[in-house]
Amino acid sequence: KLWKIFNKKYTDTGLIKGAFSAPGRVNLIGEHTDYNEGFVLPMAIGKKIIMLGQLRNDQLVQVFDLVYKTKIKFSLDSLTPLKKDTWANYLMGVMDEIQKAGYPLQGANLIFISNIPQGAGLSSSAALEVVTALTMAKLNSLKIEPVEMAHLCRRAENNFVGVACGIMDQYVSCLGQKNYALFIDCRSNDYELIPFKDHNYQVLICNSKIQRGLVDSEYNI
Repeated sequence: KLWKIFNKKYTDTGLIKGAFSAPGRVNLIGEHTDYNEGFVLPMAIGKKIIMLGQLRNDQLVQVFDLVYKTKIKFSLDSLTPLKKDTWANYLMGVMDEIQKAGYPLQGANLIFISNIPQGAGLSSSAALEVVTALTMAKLNSLKIEPVEMAHLCRRAENNFVGVACGIMDQYVSCLGQKNYALFIDCRSNDYELIPFKDHNYQVLICNSKIQRGLVDSEYNI
């Protein structure tokens, strides 16, 4: 179904294409300790962002958001933060950091859809960063290891979006596995997968409907 939508939006370039996903997360222990170099224990959740993409033979990137039915386009040659369509800054920031790290990028046609509740503290922004990094890396045949990808995504949020976040959200979106929590020492960036299924635990996530935003909040002071 998503490929049918993709094919209606874009003309086939004949180049590499693929579908990729990245999960949201819930944090079990360690609120506000990742950016203070403490310990955290998050885990990936089943809610995720799916992105479909096809490589272009130029520097143009076109993105269609299936959640809000909005479309943007920009060039990889001139990436600057936007005041409007702020979700686009997460994608642009990731592409900017990939290029700054020395990886060459070509443009792409992209669509994405998400079932992660936005503003609910489940890290939809980190999932968007990670799925963008993964998609662009695969389409451009780049070998970027998960840990490096997580750091690229964090730098994108710090430097391009303007959120002074820690590494937790990007780490667990890149490294999280089903039935495991992810222990992270945010000072050394060492991590360990902690088996969760063996203990017969279940995690219940409640949506309070209170929106959470970081860019303009006191979090960023």
